[in-house]
Amino acid sequence: MKKRIAALAIGLSALAVMPALAETMRLGDSAAVTGVKDNIVLRAMPDTEADELAQIAPEESVTYLSPEKDGFAQVEYDGMRGYVPAGNLTSQTAHGAAFSITDEERSSINLFLSNFTEQGMLRYDENDSEDEELVRFSVWHIWFNQHDRWESGEWGNNNRRLSDKGIADVAQKYFGRRPLMLDLPELDYDGDYYYFEETGGNMGIGFACLSEVESLGGGLYRVYFGVYGEGEAWNAADCALLPEQAANLYDQTPPQQGCAVIRTLGLGSQNGMTLKSLLIE
Repeated sequence: MKKRIAALAIGLSALAVMPALAETMRLGDSAAVTGVKDNIVLRAMPDTEADELAQIAPEESVTYLSPEKDGFAQVEYDGMRGYVPAGNLTSQTAHGAAFSITDEERSSINLFLSNFTEQGMLRYDENDSEDEELVRFSVWHIWFNQHDRWESGEWGNNNRRLSDKGIADVAQKYFGRRPLMLDLPELDYDGDYYYFEETGGNMGIGFACLSEVESLGGGLYRVYFGVYGEGEAWNAADCALLPEQAANLYDQTPPQQGCAVIRTLGLGSQNGMTLKSLLIE
């Protein structure tokens, strides 16, 4: 029998939203501004005298990033990161039930998430994503992982090209939809191929190493993970590591932290997994 690894996920019902104090929130939670009649101030630092970045109206939502001292929590609002009074936040996120996963499942989830961390992707939301994000990811995923699919030659100022069909296939596999094909600043499109000049691709931030899993029902899972090996020659075998093993091997404490929601019919293989959302801090 395969060894099963206990997840430490918070055992809240996935069927109802349970309010929580900011101190008990988790990375990526949606939180509403409550307990005030007037706007609260998003500040650059956790200090009442720090620069004002924006004002947030009551009941508006922010994305919770991390707790801070002196009564402030770090949040993201309208594309800006800053600090608000922690006592004015109430969780809007339903957490799923805790459960155990096998070593094989852990490795599969890590491999899937590492497709995004190897490119340095920090944010994704299927409800607020642009087609260019999916095209860009797919181009560089093929560049890093499927060398037999790109062609070399001379096309004006470009020396590489990829078929739009291959790019659409990758986007469908990892995001569950095919993007609209369009020109990008670094990619020329002629209706059949994307052309580019070799630059080495995007700089990655390492590989994902799972720490916790929550089942949300309906084939949805929220996963929490660290990112290790930035600037190092890591490989797919590292995706089988436990967090403490990854930290010892790559001497990264603390690592960047991430959370994601994925959809899959089974956790035993990354094939069939699609990304619904991603946040890495």
